[in-house]
Amino acid sequence: MKIMISACLAGENCKYNGGNNRNENVLQLMKENEVITICPEQMGGLPTPRVPSEIKDGVVTARDGRIVDKEFRVGAAKCLEIALREKPDLIVLQSRSPSCGIKQRYDGTFTGTLIDGAGVTAQLLIENGFHCVDVEDDMKTIYLAGGCFWGVQKFFDQFDGVISTEVGYANGPEEAPTYQEVCQSSGHAETVKIVYDESRITLTDLLGYYFMVIDPLSVNKQGNDAGIQYRTGIYYTDEDQLSEAQQVYAVEEKKAGVSLAVELEPLENFFTAEEYHQKYLVKNPGGYCHI
Repeated sequence: MKIMISACLAGENCKYNGGNNRNENVLQLMKENEVITICPEQMGGLPTPRVPSEIKDGVVTARDGRIVDKEFRVGAAKCLEIALREKPDLIVLQSRSPSCGIKQRYDGTFTGTLIDGAGVTAQLLIENGFHCVDVEDDMKTIYLAGGCFWGVQKFFDQFDGVISTEVGYANGPEEAPTYQEVCQSSGHAETVKIVYDESRITLTDLLGYYFMVIDPLSVNKQGNDAGIQYRTGIYYTDEDQLSEAQQVYAVEEKKAGVSLAVELEPLENFFTAEEYHQKYLVKNPGGYCHI
């Protein structure tokens, strides 16, 4: 997949203050995909660091009163030119920026007040048909334990709206285990971290698919795999996800007619598994899969 990303999210020091907005989910995307980074402000000729700017009455204005609308729009046009040439499958943009904000941006008063509306670059890309994702408002993360994580990862990678997946060990002791320690009952669950685009696939959708491929009544066992690491669990990172997960859980429990063995808990910890486990069934198409 080809992805265009706000450069500050990738760790490039192009933020107005000379820093960055390094994002771990974005860095994971960069490992798995062809990536193009953009900084509309720099591409429009503005220096870094620079005076922060906001959109006021439709014009991009710096906090010191200078009009920098032309620079922002030149940078936006250059970003569009790249997008038209490279045809990215997905564009991930920094939240609330006067360039890259998608759903909200600051209101031009430099008081931290947000209003609905897109930044200059985001608006231009959206108007030209590109699918843009707000790194904070659209990119959500859920952690699902469903037995051996090889098959669970491969299963979820197929769905439109799933941005990235990563396998690891969750909700065990607060110390990163090895795979061997997990197999010796360290207490962690083999888990898939799923980053998804909420505007394309909902948590309800994801959990519906999840319940399709697990035995929700089985304790510490899925398929031929047995042990505490193969327990099932839905581990959420945002309280807003809990009520949605509870609704799906209740429907599945009613279908079963008995209490489910699936944990529904906040994520306590997650440790990325060894590299050879990542996308294991892509690397080893004939490998074991309980799904």
